[in-house]
Amino acid sequence: MAILEVFHVDVEYTHIGYTCGKLKDVKPVLLRIGEHSEVLERYVLSVERENGEVIEYFYYFDKNIIDFKGKNLSFEGKFREGAPINEILYIYRFW
Repeated sequence: MAILEVFHVDVEYTHIGYTCGKLKDVKPVLLRIGEHSEVLERYVLSVERENGEVIEYFYYFDKNIIDFKGKNLSFEGKFREGAPINEILYIYRFW
């Protein structure tokens, strides 16, 4: 059994928005939010935007996401300026 990286974030996201990009990498991680003791299983998705910038997002634990590496995706996310990693709420489409 592999040991997963653990992230602890204490971020309140300030807005919800839509974006898209190419899914470059998928990494399983464990996530703690704020003072809550619960540890959540998540993925960190590395998404390449149109301008070549790669941005990381937390995504809920869904093993099928691995099958979509290399494909484009369109999604809704929670964002905050300056947050090291934002969060994907819902993926609308892969192509």
